[in-house]
Amino acid sequence: MSNSQITETAIANALKELTKKKLFKDISIQDIVSECGISRKTFYNHFQDKYQLADWIFKQEIFGKILSTTTIRNWKQGSYDLCHYLNDNRTFYLNLLRFEGQNSLKQYLYDLTDSQIRLLVDELLDGRTISDGDMKFIIEFYYNAFIGTLSVWVEQDMEDSPDNIVERWCGLVDNSLENFIRKFAR
Repeated sequence: MSNSQITETAIANALKELTKKKLFKDISIQDIVSECGISRKTFYNHFQDKYQLADWIFKQEIFGKILSTTTIRNWKQGSYDLCHYLNDNRTFYLNLLRFEGQNSLKQYLYDLTDSQIRLLVDELLDGRTISDGDMKFIIEFYYNAFIGTLSVWVEQDMEDSPDNIVERWCGLVDNSLENFIRKFAR
């Protein structure tokens, strides 16, 4: 790991620790640099603000992993990975889920859903096409179903196991994307 990656990871860990004590909206750059023992200049050499830092955390720790393994055959594994990751980092993500606005967890999850659904649809189309409106509908449907389910689970302090949540989710949506493509692709 390079020095830059070590520093970025330390800054990310500082933000995660701070979310155990404060709401994300109340955390300042000064809080972050004090928590990890660096200067403001060092922070700004790596991140523009705390929102970019939160974005970096999500993309580094889970976003890329899920997208790199997304196929029709194994999309379910990405759901397991995400739910276990959120469970392992519950305080941080519960705090971010409650935050609305720039770089909110809901926006990250929308971006993840958008990217993942586009990968899956492209795989299923096999040379056919769907309208932009149909693509938007698919993304909105899965995002709203997923974020609604995930929000309730997180807000209920993740009482149910990640595996149980994913099994329920998959029980409802399994083959639904394939069925939609079969009906609406040209």
